[in-house]
Amino acid sequence: MVASDTVKMNGDLVTFIGHTTDKQKISCSYYAKSEQERNSFLVLRHEAIELIVVGDYQETSKQRNPYGFDQKKYDQIHRIKGRFQIRQIKEHLNRNAWQNMLSRTRGRSITFIQEHFSHKVSVYMNALIFGYKDSQFLASEDTYKETGLLHLFSLSGMHIQTYLGWLYYLFRRGGMTLTASYLPLVGGILGYFSLSGGSVSVKRAGLSFLLKLGLKLLNVKFSSFDHYSIILWILLLIEPLCLFQVEGQLSLGMSFFFLLLSHPTTKFQKFTTIVLFSIGIMPLTAWHFYEWPLLGSMLTLLFAPVFKKVFLPCLTFLFVFGKVLPPSVSELLDSFLVHFERLLDSLRFANLVIGRPNGWLLIFSLGFLLWLIEKKQHEPFQCVTAALLVPIILIFGRFLQFGSSITFNDVGQGDSILFKAPFLKEIVMIDTGGKLGFQKEAWQERRVRPPAEFNLVPFLKGNGIRRINKLILTHDDIDHVGEITTLAKHFKIDTIYIGWGAGRSAWLYAQLQKLEKAGTTICEVRQGDWIKGYFDFFVLSPITQGKGENEDSIGLSVTHQSCRFLFLGDLDQHAEEKIGNAYPDLKADVIKLGHHGSRTSSHPQFISQLEATYGVLSCGVNNLFGHPHEDVLATLKQNKVTPLRTDRQGAITFKWHPFWYPEGKIHTMID
Repeated sequence: MVASDTVKMNGDLVTFIGHTTDKQKISCSYYAKSEQERNSFLVLRHEAIELIVVGDYQETSKQRNPYGFDQKKYDQIHRIKGRFQIRQIKEHLNRNAWQNMLSRTRGRSITFIQEHFSHKVSVYMNALIFGYKDSQFLASEDTYKETGLLHLFSLSGMHIQTYLGWLYYLFRRGGMTLTASYLPLVGGILGYFSLSGGSVSVKRAGLSFLLKLGLKLLNVKFSSFDHYSIILWILLLIEPLCLFQVEGQLSLGMSFFFLLLSHPTTKFQKFTTIVLFSIGIMPLTAWHFYEWPLLGSMLTLLFAPVFKKVFLPCLTFLFVFGKVLPPSVSELLDSFLVHFERLLDSLRFANLVIGRPNGWLLIFSLGFLLWLIEKKQHEPFQCVTAALLVPIILIFGRFLQFGSSITFNDVGQGDSILFKAPFLKEIVMIDTGGKLGFQKEAWQERRVRPPAEFNLVPFLKGNGIRRINKLILTHDDIDHVGEITTLAKHFKIDTIYIGWGAGRSAWLYAQLQKLEKAGTTICEVRQGDWIKGYFDFFVLSPITQGKGENEDSIGLSVTHQSCRFLFLGDLDQHAEEKIGNAYPDLKADVIKLGHHGSRTSSHPQFISQLEATYGVLSCGVNNLFGHPHEDVLATLKQNKVTPLRTDRQGAITFKWHPFWYPEGKIHTMID
């Protein structure tokens, strides 16, 4: 059975949540073969439909990069059994299922909004009324996320109080007593749970509203903490895993913190409450998102009333009466929303990368804040001053990294290696990864985030990195340089190194010119050059001026903690032979094998000369090229080189710590 309100279309991709005959919840996807076929899936939102399909079931993949998105954990928390890739739909059956009537109502409403209102209005209307966010929300999401206002789109207390407040007001104006209006309110809020997608924050706020009215009806008084405890108990009965969800932790955590800070009387106490609340949510925000919007709390205070008193009433009124209103009303609101986002765009600068705090540091920060809150009533000024210690500890705590590491990130069918010095003294990256694109028709194009937003950016920010000191681009192929724009958007890049004659392709040349104007230094290197710093790289290739192609890749040798590393980009066997002849004494303990394990690289004689212990293969899962090729694996086996593969083991990290593992150790994301 298809969950009607979960159907989403993005280009040629159709996704939805389905329930099998044994009541298991699975995430389904299907690639439409034509625009007409894709649009036909809209019927799934309007009717109760059971599909009989043929396809491939897949267990959810584990987390593949440090600090990256953990799909397996997400699915477990949301009770999704696995993923099903549909190849053929054999039959669809209409079912008169009253159980998902509200789900179908939500699905119909989402479609109605998308078909009858302008783009920006439809995005906001679906998000704020029905809690529905699809690929069209991505452009707005970045703006609100980086200003700390994204939580205003998470349906919560503000929305519940607004909608149920209106309903309660209508009942009272109609002459209904609290006793008479309570049951309709219960029905209304239970219905809205389904219409809004049933998020934890909606359930928390809705149950809280009903409990307050119920206690008022019974003339029973509970303390705020008793009230909170009852809501938490009910939520855990309804959704036992809610505390494992990020949304659940933030919603319940912020509510609890707000309770602790309540009842300010003087203006100064109100000010201290705001400051302590802003600092109080910082540890949890940093733990999940690795950064802190400096102006987030202030902007929330400033713009939350705009959402509550302008956006919600206007969008709700437009949704109800949109059919009879002239299109100019929607266009006017659309224009206002566009200008509002432009205003927020100008405030995106105040976003501070902190990294994920150490667990003990997090516990200390939260405990210290709780102690300060207890003292707040008596010594407010001293408490606010002392509370500033928490952001100072978290901001500068990112430097307390005694060890160094070299990480081969899992970027799919591409390369990206990160060198991290102790205390973040130097950050060096070799290649950025990137996804090869294929020509598609306009209707097939999808709105997606760049791959680096899911692997490299969280990895860097999770480590507290704000600046890349050196970026080495081995050659011009998209799978090695394609994410340079994404990285430049999030991080300052000091120096970029390219091979002799590289960087001439139109796209890469334009990106390098843009970065150079922004203050990045561009340097060409060739055989015999050194790239000096905490990590000293010796350049083995290119030997002659090239065009940034595979055979022109930058080859690098670096020794760190007595471990010799060799990086070969996409060099072919002929280029490897040249390096071997030029440096007959060249040895390596770890090789980043050329061209993702293609048979065009990894010459047997060259591999034998190196006498390596490990060979790293950076390749995508089930990639179209069949990398790594069997003959390359045979060469490694023949030379007793242990293969380490990103497609099977995820990100691979060689790391050293002066106290815990001074000799170094290897860590893989997937054992």
